[in-house]
Amino acid sequence: MTKQDFLMHFEDLVEAQPLSLTGKEHLNQIDNWDSLTLLGFIALVDEQFAITLPPDAIGTCQQLDDLITLIGNNIEN
Repeated sequence: MTKQDFLMHFEDLVEAQPLSLTGKEHLNQIDNWDSLTLLGFIALVDEQFAITLPPDAIGTCQQLDDLITLIGNNIEN
């Protein structure tokens, strides 16, 4: 999956306008980023990449790109 594909999935998750996210956004500034959306993100990563992310690692993320970094090599540039 490319980064752009992932961003499109994430936009659906947070109900953002298509092609509005770049990865540079701070999570606390993304509308609809809350605890329920966090659970949706965890489910998305599990479903798409078969990865279980550690909650403490997610908690340290400040930007959307930080979340993408957690997914690692499964995201193509």
